[in-house]
Amino acid sequence: MSAPSQPLDHAPLSSSSEMRTPYRGLMPYATADYAYFFGRDQEIATIGANLETARLTLFYGPSGVGKSSVLCAGVMHRLTAYAQENFAAAGVAEQIPIYFNRWAREPQLGLSQALAATLDRFRVEADGTPPPLTAPLLSQLQQWSARTNSDLLLILDQFEEYFQYHVRQGTAWDPAGFGAQLVQIVNHRELRVNVLLSLREDTLARLDYFQGRIPFLLDNRLSLGHLDRVAGAAAVKLPLAQYNREHGTDYRADDALVAAVLDQVGSGQVALSRRGMGGQTEEPVTGATTHAAQIEAPYLQLVLSRLWQQEVDNHSQCLTLPTLNEQLGGAETIVRNYLDDTLDAMSPTYRDRIARVADRLVTPSGAKIALTVGELAHYASADVDTVEQEMQMLQDRRLLRRVQAPNGEYQYEIFHDVLGPALLDWQERYRQTQEEAKRLTAAAAERAEAERR
Repeated sequence: MSAPSQPLDHAPLSSSSEMRTPYRGLMPYATADYAYFFGRDQEIATIGANLETARLTLFYGPSGVGKSSVLCAGVMHRLTAYAQENFAAAGVAEQIPIYFNRWAREPQLGLSQALAATLDRFRVEADGTPPPLTAPLLSQLQQWSARTNSDLLLILDQFEEYFQYHVRQGTAWDPAGFGAQLVQIVNHRELRVNVLLSLREDTLARLDYFQGRIPFLLDNRLSLGHLDRVAGAAAVKLPLAQYNREHGTDYRADDALVAAVLDQVGSGQVALSRRGMGGQTEEPVTGATTHAAQIEAPYLQLVLSRLWQQEVDNHSQCLTLPTLNEQLGGAETIVRNYLDDTLDAMSPTYRDRIARVADRLVTPSGAKIALTVGELAHYASADVDTVEQEMQMLQDRRLLRRVQAPNGEYQYEIFHDVLGPALLDWQERYRQTQEEAKRLTAAAAERAEAERR
C-alpha cells in the first residue's frame, strides 16, 4: 500500500462538512467529523498499522473511552483516504476499510449490505454482478476482494452487542451462524481480509465463545486508555481553531479554563453512575494529580458543549473559568444535571412512561439494548403512536437515538453507553419519589378521614 504509517494531518476525504459547534457532546465522532477530532494521532496510527498487517486484531477499552470515535473519525478516515488516493491514481484501492456496528438484527445481512455499500465504488471490473446479499460471508468477501483487487479491512465495532443479542449463556454453537462464518473468515489464510473486533473491556471474557476455534484469538490485542492531559488540552483548544478557520470567528479558551476543565473531568472526579449521576465515586479521590492525568472523554465533551453554549449565550468568544464555575457550577454539576434537566422538563405522564421502560433499554450493568416502538409501547402500556412521538423527543434531546436494523425495522437505544447507569439511577430515584408521594397522599387521606369522624 502506498500509504505512509503516519496519520493524515486532518486532510479531507473530499470536503469537510462544517460543524455548528466545535464539540460533540455525547455524540461519537463520525468519519465526516475528522477535522474536529484531536488527541488520538498515535493510537490511530497504531490501530491502522495493525489492521493493515494482522489477520485479527482485538481492540478494547472501558465503556465511553472513545473507541468508536477513534475508529470512525480516525482509522476509517485515514484508511478510506488512502484507498481513494490509490484508486484515483492507479485504479486500484489496494486496501479498503469497511465499518459495521449494527448487531441487534441479522448481522450477516447487515454486514453484507455494508460490504456492498462500501466496495462497489472501488471495483476494478466495469461489469459483472455483485455477490448476492444472502450468500455466505466468506464467498461474498472472496468475490469483493477479486472485484476490487484489494485487501478488505473489516472493522466490527461494539462487538459486545453481538454476544448480547445472539449468544446467550449456554447457547449452542451454530455452525451456520454469524459466529461460525466469522471463524471461517479469520482462519482462511488465502483470503485477502483482515478483521478488527472492537469491544468493551469488561466483555472480553465473552470471546471464550471462539476459544479453540480461532488458534490465534488473543495474540494481537490493543487497548485504548483515557486521554492524557496533553491530548485533553488538544481536544479543548484545537477544535476551536478548526471552527475559527471554517467560520471566520475568533473563539479561544483561557489557559486557566483548560487546566480547570481537565482537573474536573479527570478519571474518578465525576461519574454517571447508580451511586448518583455526576456524584463522587464511592472512595474519595486521593492523589488528584494522578486521577486528573487521565481524562474522561465523554465528560470532557459534555462539559465543553455546555460551556460553549453558555459562552454563545453570553455573546462571548472566550471560554472562561468564571463561566464554568460560577454560572454553570463546574463540571460535576453539568454532568449531574444533563439527564435530570432533560427528563424533569417533560410532563409527569411522559416521565412515568420513561420510568416504565428505562430498565428495558439498559441492562443491569449499564449496556444499551435496542427496542422497537412496538416493544417500548408494550412495556410502557401505551399506544404506539404516542410512544413514537415521545421517543422522537428523547432523540432530539440526545438521550436516545433511532437505528435501523438490516430488515428495515426501526429501533431506539440510549444515545451513549455512559447514559445507561444514569438512566437506571434516575428511574430508581423517580420510583422512590412516586412511592413517597403515594405514602404522603395516603397519610393525608387517613388524617382527613379521622377528622371527619
